[in-house]
This record gives sequence, structure tokens and C-alpha cells, in this order.
Amino acid sequence: MSSVRLPVIDFSKQDLKPGTPEWDVLKVQVREALTKYGCFEASTDRLKEVGKPIIGAMEEIFDLPLEYKKRCVFDSIFGGHTMAPLNETFHIDNWNVADQEYIQQHLTNILWPQGNPNFSKTLLCFRELASGLDKTIRTMILESFGLDHKYIKEHIDLTTYNVRLMKYEGQPQSNDAPGLAPHFDQNLLSLLYQNGVNGLEIQKNDGEWIKVKCAPDSFIVIIGESLGVLLNGRLPSPYHRVRNVGNDKTRYSAGFFSMPKGGRKVKVPEEVKKFKDALQRAKDAARGDKEALQAIDEDAIFDEVAGGTKGRRLGLGNIALAERCGVVNPCSSLTQENQELKENIRSLSQDNEATKAKQIQSDQKLNKLQEYLQTMCAALAQQNIHYPPPRILEQVSESSSTTCQQPQQPGPVENSPDKDNNIQDEDLETHDEENNIG
Repeated sequence: MSSVRLPVIDFSKQDLKPGTPEWDVLKVQVREALTKYGCFEASTDRLKEVGKPIIGAMEEIFDLPLEYKKRCVFDSIFGGHTMAPLNETFHIDNWNVADQEYIQQHLTNILWPQGNPNFSKTLLCFRELASGLDKTIRTMILESFGLDHKYIKEHIDLTTYNVRLMKYEGQPQSNDAPGLAPHFDQNLLSLLYQNGVNGLEIQKNDGEWIKVKCAPDSFIVIIGESLGVLLNGRLPSPYHRVRNVGNDKTRYSAGFFSMPKGGRKVKVPEEVKKFKDALQRAKDAARGDKEALQAIDEDAIFDEVAGGTKGRRLGLGNIALAERCGVVNPCSSLTQENQELKENIRSLSQDNEATKAKQIQSDQKLNKLQEYLQTMCAALAQQNIHYPPPRILEQVSESSSTTCQQPQQPGPVENSPDKDNNIQDEDLETHDEENNIG
């Protein structure tokens, strides 16, 4: 498996503001990196102050006895402490206010009844640094698509934040299982800080997995599917996983995740929606001509009507994409799809039963026909006695709308000793046929 160093973008400059030359340079770099990889490495001097304390805080909290860690419970189904065979996680959901009271109430005072102010302060510093960088990067992304700052402010204000502390045990070379299964991030933007032990892997368009290397004082920034959908698929969300294979060191990772506030619909901005409408007009003008359709330059259309540069459509996705990106009630889409699936299964079952019944009838008819043919062949072998066709042949004739002719008696074989007798008895046999009762 090959390794790759993602594009590195330096956000260390103080007072980085929209409209300045420094801002515009970084904005272009962010757009190019996300277009190519869906992720990049963000370095900042402030991580030198926050990085080591947050790693120490994670070591401290994960070293607590299991019965203590189980006390951490949040209202949401994803919040609190969770364990898996190769990883362990603390989920701190809906941390929207940058103060210590929230983290003390939901985490610190539960795990340390006597209090742990240093832990709370460290976690708060990490949240402040990550949230500021998240807002800067998302603003740059939306600006690069020509969106109005009024819309950008609304987008930023209607955001909630989650923090996750993650621990991945080292795996021997023989254990190839991922510490975190392959997935797309469903949120807006993810910022990951790790303790220098690599393990993140992303999948290229050709299906190859590549290892991501990251400097100690950097975040790995990953675009989520919610933001990808908001931008009409112009930026890809990378398929990724975590594997700590062949490493005896424990991997610690602190993640900061921004996402739309619950119950809010994520809408594609009008500036980006223009691209979809213009593309459809170009396809309509082609009128199904293959050469004309292939000649459509989607990137040129997007650049003309939405002010963007080259990008890519979303590739693979999952059902959670719809849940987080436009469905107010996450269960409604699942319920509808489940009902449709049940109806399809019921319809297929009915068709299958009808097919089985027809097959049984056909098998019965064929069995009777086979018995008749065997009887007729046996009789012919003895005296050439004619047997009338059974009623089953008439039924087959009616169902298939074809006329079944009565089987013809084969003529005598040349040089057969019965040839002359057959000729002499022709009139007699004809008379017998006319008086034969079916």
C-alpha cells in the first residue's frame, strides 16, 4: 500500500481576514486541495500550545476504570462512551457554547466527582482552536463558489459542533481488520488531530487505499457529505478508514465535527443551483445525440453560471446522506423506503406463487402426455394399434391457441414383412378408426 502526504496549508498567520491577499491565496489552496483529495493538512502554530495537552488529556481519560467511563451518557444515541473491539470513544455532542460549564456538567464532573479543572480547560482550548479554524475553512470554501456573505453567515450560525476523543489499539500484522470501518463523514467538516501515530487511510477513485501521513502540529481536514451536497456535489467527500496495523503504539485522535443543527434543511444555494439548471438545458438541447452529450463541458458551464472552477461530482454515498442533507425527520425516508421494499417483496411473492401454480399444471400435463406416448409406442411396437389422443392434448391446444393434429401412424419400413399386410388391411383399419370411441 502506498503512502501520500496531503497538501499542507498553513493557517498560522494572525488576523487572517476575508478580502486580504493572504486570505485569497489560502482560499485557492483550500479549493484545489478539496477538489483533488476531499481533504488536506492544516498547520497552525497554536497547535504547539494545545496539541501536547490534549493528547495528555486523552491518555488520562482513557486510563480511567471502565465502570467510571460508563457513567458518561448523553441524551443523543451517539453521545457518551462507546467501545468496539479495536477502538474506544468519548462523544461530546452539541457543544455549541464555548465555556467550561457544558463540559464540566456532561463529562468532567461525572468522571471526576472531585473535579478536574485542567482537563476541562484543555478540552475547551482545543474546541476554541478547532471551531475557529472550521469557520475559517468553511467560509473560504463558500466564498470560492461566489456565495454572498449574508448566506455564509447564516450557514455558520446554524451549525452545531461535536467533539470526539478516540483511542485505537495497536494491531499485529496478522490482524488486518480496520480499527474504524470504511465510511463517508456525514457532517459538514471534520478536523482530526492525532498523537503522531498514523493510521488514517483514504480510497482513491480507482479503489486503491493509500496511507495518509500527517505532521505532529497539523489537523487533517475532511469535507463531509452534508457540505458536498450543499455545494451540489462539486467537492467530493473521501471514503476513508482507520487501521493501526503492524504498530504496537496506541493511536489517539481528537476530532472536531461541524454539522447542521437538528431539524434544519440543508438547501443548495441559488448560485450553485444555477449550474444544475444550465446543465439540464444543455442536455435538452442535445436531444439525445450521443456526440453532442459527450461534448458538453460541465466544468465550463459551472464556471460560467456559478463562478466555480473545476470540481467533481459526488461518487459513492449512503442513506445517511439523505438523512443529514435535506430530510427534516431522519426516520421518514427510512420508513418510506422500508414500506416500498415490503410492497415489492409482497408483489414478487404473489407473482412467484402464481408462477408455481402454472408450473405444477404444466408438469401434470407433461406427465400425462409422456404416459400416453409411452403407451402408444408400446402398442405400435406390437400391432400398430391406434390410440386416440387424451383430453390433455386438447387442453394444451386450447391454452396455446394452436391446433394439435392427431398423431400419424408411421408407414411400414422398407423390406418389412408386414408391408403387404398393411396395404391389404388399409380399408379395414380406416373402418376401425371411424368406429373408435375417444
